[in-house]
Amino acid sequence: MMRLPHFRHRAPASIEEAARILAGEGPNAMPIAGGTDLVPNMKRRHQEPTTLVSLRRIAALKRVANGAGLSLGAGLTLTEVTAAAPVREHYRGLWEAAAQ
Repeated sequence: MMRLPHFRHRAPASIEEAARILAGEGPNAMPIAGGTDLVPNMKRRHQEPTTLVSLRRIAALKRVANGAGLSLGAGLTLTEVTAAAPVREHYRGLWEAAAQ
């Protein structure tokens, strides 16, 4: 069984805080959201960040706004996209694709 290398975990509450951490840690820090690509790469030692900056607590990345057009935060899961009323009510094709 491949194990993850040791790393520090940071969980900022804002985009600004995440940016400060990433800038301060330099190239040895990486943002992580779902981790579907990064975690396996870390196990294989293809990527070895010393600090992971979790984006999950950042509310701004989970927003759904329907104004002049639909705006979806980069941190939304497909389940959250399908649960969003504007998507369900006005963007049926997107809702169907996300629900698959």
